[in-house]
Amino acid sequence: MRHHILWKTIKYLLPYRLVIGITWILSVVILILQGITIWVGADFIQGILSNGNTIKTTTQNIGFITQLMNRLSKYILYSDSIYNTLINAVLVLLITGVLVCIFRAIKLCIFARINQNILMQIRGELFTHITKLNLSFSNKYRHGEVSSLVIQDVNQLNFLFVDVTDRIFMQPARLLVGIILMASLSPTLTLWLFSCLLPTAIIIHILGKKVQYLSKQTMNKVALLQGKLTEYLSTVILSRSLSREHCEINSFNTEADKLRKSYEHLMFMDAFAPQIVKILTIIAGCIVIYIGGANVFIHKTMDGNTLMKMVLLLPMVAYPLEALAKLYVSVRNSLGSAERIFSLLEDNSYIDNTGDLHPPQTIANTIEFKNVSYTPDGIKVLQNLNFVIPAKSIFSIQGNSGSGKTTILSLLSKLAVVSKGQIFIDGIELHDICSNEWRKKIGIITQDSVLLNASIRENLNYANPSATDTDMIEALTKVGLWDLSQPMQNGLDTQVGNRGGIVSGGERQRLNIARVLLTNPDIYLIDEPTANLDYENRVGIKEVIKEITKGKTTIIVTHDDYLSDIADSSIQIDNGEIISGE
Repeated sequence: MRHHILWKTIKYLLPYRLVIGITWILSVVILILQGITIWVGADFIQGILSNGNTIKTTTQNIGFITQLMNRLSKYILYSDSIYNTLINAVLVLLITGVLVCIFRAIKLCIFARINQNILMQIRGELFTHITKLNLSFSNKYRHGEVSSLVIQDVNQLNFLFVDVTDRIFMQPARLLVGIILMASLSPTLTLWLFSCLLPTAIIIHILGKKVQYLSKQTMNKVALLQGKLTEYLSTVILSRSLSREHCEINSFNTEADKLRKSYEHLMFMDAFAPQIVKILTIIAGCIVIYIGGANVFIHKTMDGNTLMKMVLLLPMVAYPLEALAKLYVSVRNSLGSAERIFSLLEDNSYIDNTGDLHPPQTIANTIEFKNVSYTPDGIKVLQNLNFVIPAKSIFSIQGNSGSGKTTILSLLSKLAVVSKGQIFIDGIELHDICSNEWRKKIGIITQDSVLLNASIRENLNYANPSATDTDMIEALTKVGLWDLSQPMQNGLDTQVGNRGGIVSGGERQRLNIARVLLTNPDIYLIDEPTANLDYENRVGIKEVIKEITKGKTTIIVTHDDYLSDIADSSIQIDNGEIISGE
């Protein structure tokens, strides 16, 4: 499973393989420059220790790599003048150092571009997938948890792509170069070095598995905390009206403390793993120095210059091992978030069927429910509904709260998927009609009157971006709101506040209806439009609905007898079943 997730994640890098290949070439160049720097630096230090005498290197009984590097070093440093040798050494160190910095900067810029493009792609895929999910998903998951997944978990992948594109090549390559150079100097010492480092692989693997588990748990806690915060902000009035602030604070602090502990454990593991490698490399380095020193001073089987180069090459072996340990832990850390991301991306149980047929140009005949049931997660919400809605008529659905009235509108708008049975629109099954095209045909008026925290103009433009000020004023006039909006600051530029909190309930509902009017729908789906309104506003909303629905197929869900008397036909449901009417 983990390898499967890793491969799915790495596949996002495939379109950039050519550019990544260029960065790997830069990495090789950097390693070559670093190798030259170390070798030349060692020979220069040897020259200093020999009081500036000409550097002499033997070409007998040494490997090809060593001979090549010795000749290159001698060519760079050799000069009759000690001063010129010094200048040559400084220039080599300066040029190679500057080039390494430039090439690294180029690599980082390339990685940054690739990384952000991939993160944007994943976020786009997640958001696109979320827009296709039906109401069952929205009802099951907190909004804050979903937003945490899209933002926090995707951010966690930031390190994965950088590490995979850079460290997974650069560090093994550096390690390989270091091994080759060390082995060319002394195979025995190189073997001793790696025999001491062998246990690190097992330790890092164990710690990596633990990090992945902790990472997934931590991201879950982040999602829960963000979900709790989002939920509180949406119910702040309820909390304050019931004086529950202290309970909310305690609950939030409890979740925050769990997240703190989880992050502490994760950071501890993240910091501890590389240090194990560092400790073992220090021990291994000391063993190499001890054995090499004994060969130089006691056994006389190695010269001091070779030992010096071995010591200077130790970081080229030790650092990659430490970096690879960090890489392994980092990848494991990111895979915890990747599991959560792909779990959502591959969850099609809540997918909204889009269909591929276009709806009729105008709804000329009837809407028919035939043996329709809706049982999400096995819970009976609607059961075996059969009724017909005549075209261009007002149809009322009545019943107590929780009887399933609103769910019928959700099925009609394809925000929920029929569990059993069929819904027909002019003889075409709704399941087969393109969701986006179908929703252009319907106008949904809800009791919540959801408004953007923006101006009246922006709220109306959200429904119809091409609507002119004249169109908006005409719609506002039809719902009796234009005259009301005049004293409210700046007419169409009047701000309605968060969730429409600045305007009254009646004005919110009228604005909601005006917004739907601008879409010029063929069918109106109206859900409890007079709920929580006073008598005067109920009368006004009723008259508005009578006016705008003339010649339109209209389904009204209501328990308000005052509103239902405008219907041409009706049904009454209870506990998800029709108890009277058609």
